[in-house]
Amino acid sequence: MTKASQWFNPPGRYSDGPPLRFTTAAHTDFWQHTHYHFYRDNGHFYYWQSTADQLSLVVEVQVNANSKFDQAGIMLRKDAHNWLKISAEWLSKDQAALGSVNTQNSKSDWASQTIQPATSWTLKVEISQQDAVVFALLGAAWQQLRVLDISHIRENDRICIGIYGCSPDGPGCEVIFHRLDYAESA
Repeated sequence: MTKASQWFNPPGRYSDGPPLRFTTAAHTDFWQHTHYHFYRDNGHFYYWQSTADQLSLVVEVQVNANSKFDQAGIMLRKDAHNWLKISAEWLSKDQAALGSVNTQNSKSDWASQTIQPATSWTLKVEISQQDAVVFALLGAAWQQLRVLDISHIRENDRICIGIYGCSPDGPGCEVIFHRLDYAESA
């Protein structure tokens, strides 16, 4: 990746590869209030900043899970109260989930679907000005997971976009990003 990157809550151990890999810390998450009634903003986020109108990020992520809810994927972020995460999440040896959490003004919503566990998952977000379209590669076809307004995440036309990982309930896990394809245009 040629674009300058930085960490928000850097993990204790990481390698920017390729592939980029890191180990999540115990009890880390990005979540704000809704349903679970807790606030966490201590997950690991590796990101780039952009003012481009059109952006896309495709990642292939492997989550070597240890505990329920170990997760990793794509994140768009303004601050602790306004962000979007798109994830592959481990639930059990028999179940995983593809999901997205949109947090606006300190309220998180969660849209998810249960899938079979896999060695890795490929996720994509396409951004056009104030809108985002979220996809997952299922088999040989992209499946649209969500379309949403992200005006609450852009600040003065700037957006932070990158990858994240966290372990809400467990001791931490290894996360490996085998693919990071980032593109932008005016």
